[in-house]
Amino acid sequence: MQTNVAAHHDHDHHHDTNGNKLFGFWVYLMSDCVLFATLFATYAVLSSNLIAGPTGKEI
Repeated sequence: MQTNVAAHHDHDHHHDTNGNKLFGFWVYLMSDCVLFATLFATYAVLSSNLIAGPTGKEI
């Protein structure tokens, strides 16, 4: 019994990757927002709170 291989592969399985690219862009953008928000919050908290060390002007 012989089957035609070309007949079984006529259906193209096209996957749209535009949705994945858009999702990846938003994940990247939000991760950058979290990173920079953490950096700015750390600076804001630690800029005025020193533990018995010299200030920036004293150094």
